[in-house]
Amino acid sequence: MPQQRGRTVRDSKSDFFESDAVEKPGQALVREAIQNALDARREDLPEGEPVRVSFRFHHGGSAAGVDLESLRPHLEAERNGLPPGLDASAPPRWLVVEDEGTVGLTGDTTLGRQPEEGRTEEHYYHFVWAEGQTNKGEGARGSHGVGKMVFSLASGARTTLLHTRRQGDGRELVIGRCHLRHHVVKDRYCDNGFFGRPDGEGFTHPLEPGDGPAFADALDAAGFRPRPPGRTGLSVAVLWPDPEITADSLREAVLEEWFESVLSGRLAVTVDGGVSGGGAVRIDAEGFEDAVAAAGGADGALGEAIALARHRRATAPTVLRKTPSTSSAAWKWHAAREEGLLADADGVRQDYLDGEPVHVRVPVTVPRRRDGGEPREGHFDVVMRRLTGDRTAGSLRPWFLREGVRVSDEKQRTKRSAAYRAIVAVDGGAVAAMLRAAENPAHTQWQRPKLKAVYAVGCLTCLEFVQSAAESLHQAFVASDEERDVFALADFFGVAGVGLRGRGQDEDAGEPAADPGETTDVDPIEPSPQPLEIEHYTENDRGGVRVRSTNRTAELVRPGTPLVVDLRVAYDVVRGSPLDRHSLADFDLRELRKAADPAAPRLGLRAARTGSEVDVRVKDPCRLRLTIDRPEKFAFSLVGFDPLRDLFAKAEVVSGLRTANDADEEPVARPPSVGGRTEAPPPVLAD
Repeated sequence: MPQQRGRTVRDSKSDFFESDAVEKPGQALVREAIQNALDARREDLPEGEPVRVSFRFHHGGSAAGVDLESLRPHLEAERNGLPPGLDASAPPRWLVVEDEGTVGLTGDTTLGRQPEEGRTEEHYYHFVWAEGQTNKGEGARGSHGVGKMVFSLASGARTTLLHTRRQGDGRELVIGRCHLRHHVVKDRYCDNGFFGRPDGEGFTHPLEPGDGPAFADALDAAGFRPRPPGRTGLSVAVLWPDPEITADSLREAVLEEWFESVLSGRLAVTVDGGVSGGGAVRIDAEGFEDAVAAAGGADGALGEAIALARHRRATAPTVLRKTPSTSSAAWKWHAAREEGLLADADGVRQDYLDGEPVHVRVPVTVPRRRDGGEPREGHFDVVMRRLTGDRTAGSLRPWFLREGVRVSDEKQRTKRSAAYRAIVAVDGGAVAAMLRAAENPAHTQWQRPKLKAVYAVGCLTCLEFVQSAAESLHQAFVASDEERDVFALADFFGVAGVGLRGRGQDEDAGEPAADPGETTDVDPIEPSPQPLEIEHYTENDRGGVRVRSTNRTAELVRPGTPLVVDLRVAYDVVRGSPLDRHSLADFDLRELRKAADPAAPRLGLRAARTGSEVDVRVKDPCRLRLTIDRPEKFAFSLVGFDPLRDLFAKAEVVSGLRTANDADEEPVARPPSVGGRTEAPPPVLAD
């Protein structure tokens, strides 16, 4: 249609779904179409009855049904925003996406502007006319109002036709849309076009059966199936679908993205590629094995995830104990474990050590929203299996499922591991609402700025608690009271000098070298329990790191001798060593000064200590040297880093540990410092 003066110019493409996490053909279409259908489930649909979605290719039909002759000049116009290679003279080809058991596009079909707040029934307006707006409530899987755009993006002509039978009034409607960039056709300046029944004011109304042959022609053109009054739902026909969207890619995407919803019985999907596409394949709870076999099997990571999802559905969860650290602003796994989080999980721990899958439920209190209210109680499930024997499958991250939606690119705070396979699943409630608020429009990532905009202080720590659940539980299960697994946070932190190689270090790096000219007569013992531990630390939503003593520190350090530790920090990098590639543009620890000195420049970082006095000296822009007088009980924290960037930290014991000869109580020289130079810059934080 001609563009109205003063109307906003929009591009016909969008980066809402351009993501490395949605990389396979048809993946975005499958994700959004099924998500919309599950959100529109009828409330009166019997329990156990799934929402049904079908993907079907249709060739031929009546070209006059959508008036392609009038549409082609727009599709062939210059600068119309369509992808290259479209042959507008080719016979029509459609991909029809149909759902059943849903409410359909209910609401006022004459509404031409955004409805008043609280009118949550206006599905027709939001699907046909609105972009970036949604009427979905807190319990919906999608909440950005952009998922419907994926249908247009899947069309080589950016053209879709909608057919709906609505719950309530039972009306049957058809309307079409061609989503183009502004362009010129015969001296007319045009943008989006619509197919339907226009009125005298230029507003397009949907076609209904009473509008004569145009309604029936539209159904025939796109291959829509008749919908009797009781079969409510929505059908969307995509004209000239992207050639990379095939029946095989759609089946693969359904299995990979929605296996949990299928296995739970909430969803049943049919993919019909026609004769050339291998016929129809039904994917539901009863025939799931056959569907997997028809798709070529589900080996590797997908097979592991499906097996864990089956176990989740077949077993009741072991509910872990609620502790202060899961119900306050702490949300720390190590503290929750010490408070008895796993006190009722002895049998689960033994099953896990034996390589059996285990299913646990973690209680957590979600912080309050910024718009009011109180913290809310919730939970999430972790299903995991320890890998025993040969680990040839490689390292993988856990699979995260939020109300059946796979958050497939959640890698910022999660660790790869070859020691176990896990899924972290949230079915609903307060935890799901928090995670949904953090998601990007494609629902593939949890983004911290979005979460902070909705939830109050502590929300980032709570999010990290969920993200690190699988790794933390693995460490808790494999550790004993006598021996802690030092690889608990190896993806983020390295503790050198006690046998741990962190990221960015050389694979063959051994013990720290002594200063030239200095030698020792004895070799230090590598203690199995650690003299210190290092962890993520947040304060007022600012990132940081904390080094502290353990319950075995007293027996590992030399009596009466300070413990000297080098703490190195840097923002993580994709390749190479974070410490070697540290930039002064990120931060310079030499600018760190006492808070009591108002004349000194401030970096924004803040250091604090509890327990024993800690003398802190700056060694270089990303290294501090800590000297702890009484290391048996201490904690040192450094906060103020950018919470949106991964922080790499490494704590290296320089001296102060017991050696082999200490058992004989003979005097032993202090171990040498690491590094060749021993400069003494001005002390900071010294009392």
